[in-house]
Amino acid sequence: MWSVALAGLALAQEVALPAALPDEQVAAAVALEPVVEPESVVDPVHVVDPEPVEPATLPLDLDAHLHGYAAAGASIYGSAPLGFSLGDLIMAYDANLDGYATFQGEISYELREQNSMPMDVEVLDIAVRPNPNVAIHVGRFRNPMTPWSELGLHGSYRYTALAPPEILTVEHQGGLLPIHLVGVWGAARKDLGFWSTGADIAVTNGRSSWLSSIPQGGDTGWFKAVLTRVWLRSPDGVTVSVGGYVDRIAAATQVEEGTPVDLGLALDTIVDEQILSLTLVSQAPHLELLGEGYAIWHTASGQTTLDSGGYLQAGWRARSVMPYVRAEYIDSRPSDPVAALFDRARFEGKGSLGLRWDLALHAAVKFQVDVLSEQYRPVVGAPEPFYTKGGGHLELSAGF
Repeated sequence: MWSVALAGLALAQEVALPAALPDEQVAAAVALEPVVEPESVVDPVHVVDPEPVEPATLPLDLDAHLHGYAAAGASIYGSAPLGFSLGDLIMAYDANLDGYATFQGEISYELREQNSMPMDVEVLDIAVRPNPNVAIHVGRFRNPMTPWSELGLHGSYRYTALAPPEILTVEHQGGLLPIHLVGVWGAARKDLGFWSTGADIAVTNGRSSWLSSIPQGGDTGWFKAVLTRVWLRSPDGVTVSVGGYVDRIAAATQVEEGTPVDLGLALDTIVDEQILSLTLVSQAPHLELLGEGYAIWHTASGQTTLDSGGYLQAGWRARSVMPYVRAEYIDSRPSDPVAALFDRARFEGKGSLGLRWDLALHAAVKFQVDVLSEQYRPVVGAPEPFYTKGGGHLELSAGF
């Protein structure tokens, strides 16, 4: 009996008192225990200031991007023979200046014009954003009434079709709309649940008396152009907007004394200009839909002329391929002083069918067929009969 009790006591001691750990395990366990350092005492009298940073070593911006676009292709149009041509070369620079201010610059080289390579500052925009929903732009920017202000009017790789629609032809090529603006532009947006809305307002230089000039310092009248736009976007990405633009274009005889005046190229009377725009944009994952309509009133010497133009473009993306179709028109009259100055009053209807293939990460091939029906309306004499012609275009465009 005593032997059984002694055996049980020995077993209990074995369980309660494990064998001693080897010296190596004891040392490892001690090393894992946190070491508590005594609190340091800072003497405020002897605190050493950090080394100052020279302004030259500070970064100019926090996030900068330099990129560009280029294109080359071949076309055959009407009775003209097959020809090769270069598209515009675009260099763009975007910078985040300090978190709430940004800079955007864009320079275009219009290489497709014969015997010339004009360079133009397409965008020079300094924007300040007091909060994420408000932006104030100062500088030169594209007319915010059109969605092509974001797509870009140069740099074919940025948009689906081969070129912007005819109604958005730029000023120096005889366009009916003021496309490039210089001034101040404010933009704001507001989220309404899954919907969103916003508004734009701008005060800018309007058209110059020399209508082919892009308005930088050429607006010599006291009246400046005022632009407004409101938009609404649905949860599935469909945006509709209404815009308005008013301006008084000064006559060439009103410009500063000593400025050379060629009345053959400049307005000789004051022209009041009002523009109304309606736009529809859908950028769904597969469906692209762009549509714009413009009504343009020009009043000179008590006579008002209404011009109009617009387009509708639709495309469907299937992997790297997007077929698209576009219909567009322009209706301008010889009594319009703006169209008459260029002697380009006309009715033009155009249909395009094309295919864009993104063959690489930053390269695309475009093939487009056009059918154009046009009636030229001279300032003096009867309108010419309609004529119709067609053509095809093949282009390789790239972004880098």
